[in-house]
Amino acid sequence: MKGFLFICLILIHLFDVSALDINGSAPGYEGKFVRLYLVSDFISFHEQKVDVVKIGVDGNFILKCQLSQAKLLKIKISDISLSLIATPEMNLHLKLTYDEDLNLGRVYDKSFTVEILDNSDFDINESIWEYQKSYAAFLEENHSLLVTKKILPEVHKFQIEMQNKYATRSAEYFRTYLEYDLAALEDAVLGSERTLYDVYIRDRGLLYHNMGYMAFFTQFYQQRFIQISHGKQGFELLSSVNGTQDYDKLKGIVREHEFAGNDTITELFIIQGLKEVYGDETFKKQKVLSMLKYISNHGINTENQRIAANIVKKLTFLLKGSEAPNFNLRDISENVHHLSEQRKNVLLFFWSVNSPTCLREMQFLEEYKEKYSENLVVIGINIDDNVDKAENYMMKQRYTWLSLYKDRQNDVTDKYRVYGVPMYVLMDDRLHILQYPAKRPEENLESVLFRLSSEH
Repeated sequence: MKGFLFICLILIHLFDVSALDINGSAPGYEGKFVRLYLVSDFISFHEQKVDVVKIGVDGNFILKCQLSQAKLLKIKISDISLSLIATPEMNLHLKLTYDEDLNLGRVYDKSFTVEILDNSDFDINESIWEYQKSYAAFLEENHSLLVTKKILPEVHKFQIEMQNKYATRSAEYFRTYLEYDLAALEDAVLGSERTLYDVYIRDRGLLYHNMGYMAFFTQFYQQRFIQISHGKQGFELLSSVNGTQDYDKLKGIVREHEFAGNDTITELFIIQGLKEVYGDETFKKQKVLSMLKYISNHGINTENQRIAANIVKKLTFLLKGSEAPNFNLRDISENVHHLSEQRKNVLLFFWSVNSPTCLREMQFLEEYKEKYSENLVVIGINIDDNVDKAENYMMKQRYTWLSLYKDRQNDVTDKYRVYGVPMYVLMDDRLHILQYPAKRPEENLESVLFRLSSEH
């Protein structure tokens, strides 16, 4: 009987998952790769890649994923992205274009403009984007009041106006998003904390997958953990983290806070607090990580466990001493090179033929390769989709350092989180991280290489 029930539970879970197809077009990006990511949660914002396809000669593509609840999706082509909310069984048909004027001055956050095509179920995102325009207009109109305490009456008027304007919108996700985003605005202008807690948090369930709710939650609890550490129970709190690693004691201390809420909220309060104090010199980083790892295994529910685990991944990503992610990439002659084969210190250089800064700094790499070749390997990794252009450039330049080209699925740029170029990574002869990201030539990278060389 237990086996039968277990199988039934699995089947129920499977049937809760729905397929999502994103039919898109991206004129001007034919032949490039488009990637789809799911954002795991709204505290760590950990991104998981779920699909990658090559855009056809007609500019069209289809991305697929499985959803069991609403998720924030990110669609990326090279270093340009689009974020949107998707729910199970949603139908999406999009056209992506890049507006130079709208992205003027942006380096790492370039975004597409999206056009919603026929037969798309896009009420949630259209409503959010329309509301955000009204929100921005409200802030601009009341800019002079934002630094005073006279803004709260205007905020209350704006809340009523928006609730009335969008009262007939059918998407429950958007109505919840709107409610909590307006609550976050009230919190930001110093509305009553007690009222905000009683109305929007106490006795209401945690809405992990609603972006508006989680933005309000993280803002409301921001810095409260640190405040406790500075208060009368500060010594006990520090002792439970830095010393005894007593999670039950830590929960007991935080639960006494006036806005601690139920056990689930208390734990999420702690998770966010540990994330905030990771860089605080009062707390020991390894002890904070150990506590988060404990919660990732023993947290009150799977959502809190997942969030704690994602924060650990983010805080420990390519720290000094961590193992560098391996890769298998080809050179211009189609020979495959494995990072794991290297037996010297390694300097990785991520570059694009479209970046004048990258092209200018390549000459320094040639100097480093010549001067420190006894114990240093210089590896350049081109991240362009247009490999032919990059290869032609390299053949003309005749650089002698190892030049590789990214894999079709963009795994190497994901593994090293390459959001912009040039980017350098320095590792030792055991392929453990020394600097991530490493200094650039203009930041005196050579002094680091010289010191590293002299240690051998």
